[in-house]
Amino acid sequence: MPKEFGFFEYSPPLDTDTLPRLRRLLKEAHKTVNKIHGVIFPELALTEDQYGRISKYLMKQDILLICGVRKPPTSSGKAGKNYLQFDIPYIYPTRHQQSKHHRWRLNKRQIVQYGLGSCLDVTWNWWEHISIGNRTLYFVVLDDWLTVCPLICEDLARQDPVGEIVRAVGPNLVIALLMDGPQLNSRWPARYATVLADDPGSSVLTLTSVGMSELSRPPSIQGQSRAVALWKDAKGEAVSITLPERSTGIILSLSRNLEKEWSADGRDDGGTTGYPVLSGIHFVGSTPSQLKVLR
Repeated sequence: MPKEFGFFEYSPPLDTDTLPRLRRLLKEAHKTVNKIHGVIFPELALTEDQYGRISKYLMKQDILLICGVRKPPTSSGKAGKNYLQFDIPYIYPTRHQQSKHHRWRLNKRQIVQYGLGSCLDVTWNWWEHISIGNRTLYFVVLDDWLTVCPLICEDLARQDPVGEIVRAVGPNLVIALLMDGPQLNSRWPARYATVLADDPGSSVLTLTSVGMSELSRPPSIQGQSRAVALWKDAKGEAVSITLPERSTGIILSLSRNLEKEWSADGRDDGGTTGYPVLSGIHFVGSTPSQLKVLR
């Protein structure tokens, strides 16, 4: 490998309070909405151990889980893993694992943008130290009108081959887990979400971590941003969702919008095509210092 190429790893401090904090958030969320149908974490949010404990708890609560999971490289230098889990709470829960299809490459612009110049040489190209397994892409039917397709990071932007497959199937909802900066209308996730909202008409949710959003300093943005999510559907404008300083979770309420679709020869489907549309945003949770008081 050329000497100007290297690998980087992501290994944040271990959080032992993830499941108890999630329980508190769900308890608080139920004061705002009657039912929580699913919990979503961004790319690389959980270790395999955290994922296992959280999935077991949520399946018992009849709540689906979509989350980014990380497995660190081994001591022998073997590459780690970056994948998502899509777990559904049936009588016997079904669990789908989908690996990331592309390594993230950090160039000089991104190293400067995320303030990583003290640990990564800006004259090098740095690649995410993960293994690339077999390509898999899931389309999960949750209802007779709702098919969900989860993606990881660059899969949202890669038109070949993922984009072609997504457009061919036409899922109602695409959920993209990101390790990215602020989810603003001016940035790349919004552009590619708009592409899928136009064709095949999917609703798209992108989600990144608040830490990455605050760390990012693109030239077009002044100061920190906590825009951690973005929603785009075929019926409205893109909505950037900013997490307030004293909140740690977001509740999204979705409604079903039924539309009549027509074929090229003039036939219609009787108005049975469903589009998920955003119908409410609520914020829950407290800062870590406040959580200590609540225990």
